Amino acid sequence: MEKSRTTLDQWITLQAVVDYGGFAQAADVLHRTQSSISYTINKLEQTLGIEILSLEKRRAVLTTEGELLLTLSREVTEKALSLEKKAKNIKFNNKLKINVLIDPMYVADLFLNKISQFIKQNKQYDINIYRNSLSKSEILAQKEYDLIVSPYYIKSLQPIVLESITTTLVSHPDSPLQKLQDEELLQELQKHSCISLSPDSPDTDNQAQVIQLAR
Repeated sequence: MEKSRTTLDQWITLQAVVDYGGFAQAADVLHRTQSSISYTINKLEQTLGIEILSLEKRRAVLTTEGELLLTLSREVTEKALSLEKKAKNIKFNNKLKINVLIDPMYVADLFLNKISQFIKQNKQYDINIYRNSLSKSEILAQKEYDLIVSPYYIKSLQPIVLESITTTLVSHPDSPLQKLQDEELLQELQKHSCISLSPDSPDTDNQAQVIQLAR
């Protein structure tokens, strides 16, 4: 297989010189020095043995051969750039996809920071994050998500406790509860209804989360 003696960089440099009106302008666009642009064009002409640009009144002008080569070079560079884009799409489609569901009750800032660090260190993963509140039965039936952050503790799913949450009970300043002492307050709260986020179980303290409600 015959190896090309020219490079895409040389052809792109030539196109920039023509499209932007000169060596100095091409240097600005390509973020290179003018001498580097001049060297690249001279090297291209030397490699091909053809004069591509000629100076007329201190301005670089395409020769007849140069015009033909420029047209052909645009086809080559466009195909090369298209090839790179397709390669990037293939890489993206081959990423390992992870779907994460976070319950809105969970303050997710700390968790999202950890996810961000993970993404930076593991470019091969494509992580999608969703916010939705599911019941315990809905969580057990889920097959769409790879990871679920939920207030429920479901032992059969081998859960990981992310953090301990301290709850502060707050009542209105005019509430009768404000006038009760600690022991009286505890007795009063025990008379009120409560919300259990999961059924009670003697197996573990994390199995149930209970919120006391004042009337």
